[in-house]
Amino acid sequence: MLAATGDVETVQAVLGHQELDHTKPYLTVVQETIRRAFEMAL
Repeated sequence: MLAATGDVETVQAVLGHQELDHTKPYLTVVQETIRRAFEMAL
């Protein structure tokens, strides 16, 4: 979901976490995915 949307808050809401820090273990992303997300944002 993070790779598709780039929206950490959506991932947090779907997982039902009150604090964003609790979502961190689920946010491991391949570097290539991060690069593509930045390219799309620019």
